Amino acid sequence: MLCKDHGGTTVIQGWAQVYSTASEFDAQLLRDNLLAEGVEAQIFSQRDNMISVDLGDLSIVRVLVPVWEHQHAYRVIREHMDSDGEVSFACPACGEAYDPGSQACSSCGGTLALGSAIDLVD
Repeated sequence: MLCKDHGGTTVIQGWAQVYSTASEFDAQLLRDNLLAEGVEAQIFSQRDNMISVDLGDLSIVRVLVPVWEHQHAYRVIREHMDSDGEVSFACPACGEAYDPGSQACSSCGGTLALGSAIDLVD
């Protein structure tokens, strides 16, 4: 049983889903950034690399964290999410990494356009 706050969280063998995408590359970038933030993370992919067509929910790529790290991982991801729901750990202008909550890039001064985030999990 999960509480009302976590009732919609997908849990697979003790690992909680914090993000889903159709791109393995996006999932790998997110996993690597979570690892850099000290959050254990892994990828569970249901993509068939032999088929070049997107099969929607049949080809989902999930980023999973241990259930006890779910809240921390969720916060880290939300701190790097823009108003359109896109997750980025680097400045779109220069590619330099930025600190969570930054409004402007410390390297080039570019606006990071962070805003209210949408749900992380489909």
